[in-house]
Amino acid sequence: MRISEALRRRLFQATPSGIINYICKAMNLRRSILMPEALFAECIAECEASGRTDETGRIGYEWGLVGASSLRPPLANVLSPLRIMNSFVAPLWKSLGFVDSIECKTNENKLTINSRNENVTRCIGANNSIPQFYGGVWNGLTGRSVKFISCAHSGSDNIYTYQFTGNKPNIRHKPIDAYRAANRVQIECGVALQEALKASFLELSGTVLNFRGYRLLPFENTLFHLCGDSKEFLRHVPRISAKFFGNIVQSDERTKLLITLKTFLQVTGWGHTLIENGNDYVTVVVYEPPIGFQLQQDRWDFLAAMIEGYLQLIDKRLGIESMQYKGKTLTLKYSPEYYLAR
Repeated sequence: MRISEALRRRLFQATPSGIINYICKAMNLRRSILMPEALFAECIAECEASGRTDETGRIGYEWGLVGASSLRPPLANVLSPLRIMNSFVAPLWKSLGFVDSIECKTNENKLTINSRNENVTRCIGANNSIPQFYGGVWNGLTGRSVKFISCAHSGSDNIYTYQFTGNKPNIRHKPIDAYRAANRVQIECGVALQEALKASFLELSGTVLNFRGYRLLPFENTLFHLCGDSKEFLRHVPRISAKFFGNIVQSDERTKLLITLKTFLQVTGWGHTLIENGNDYVTVVVYEPPIGFQLQQDRWDFLAAMIEGYLQLIDKRLGIESMQYKGKTLTLKYSPEYYLAR
């Protein structure tokens, strides 16, 4: 089922406080963020170009491992790993626009994953994040550890090979009930996804959801908490965000730019947002931001860095001064002093 059909059948609960994905009920409830694929892919590319493929691989692997194990369907206890991946996971990823096709095969002590036109890779080419993500998903769903050993690319076709290690993966995450309770959205006021489509703030092109011509993908939110835990990854985000939004948001008026930012954050699932426009500062308040599955502390540093990049369209001196999360409310303050002090 494509995103367009999911929207029609209301399998996305899209309130101004978040986007809950019900497309595959066997995989349980999950809270997603609609992220511009090109923006996120470029962050991966820049991090890897700086020599930190280990960081992008770690993020991809941990996201796949935690997400697959915590959202594991009951069928995982009675079906073979290949059946789960090929009959349940593959159609789900295809329906969400992550891949055109994907298939897993095993041969003796090796796992092979064949994919076509997969997310991120179709934007930046070969990378370490996606194959490590696949490995994490396999480990999390099956409880049988594999290690990524090689890849081959031809056009949009990709072949990834993994070695079975004989070990069990080390899986730790928040309890599912705690994740659900933390991500239960209450605030209903503001612009939600369906209203954004009616107002043409977002566009549905065929089966692809776009923002100003750029594809949006529903990434389960744990990914961005893991990104927020990596200084090497984060240091590229403000510059890439500034370039991305600078190419597609055309306005010189401060108020209009902040309204666009507020609407973008709400309709893509970050939470109900209010913005205070001071003379020399900007404060962004996000109510009920998404909580991840990872066991370590939730980190909204990726969001903060992405907003900092956007704010360069308003004032190139604005940098993050403070970040506070209290009572399901995230407060981010930006001022010139903290950008210039770097």
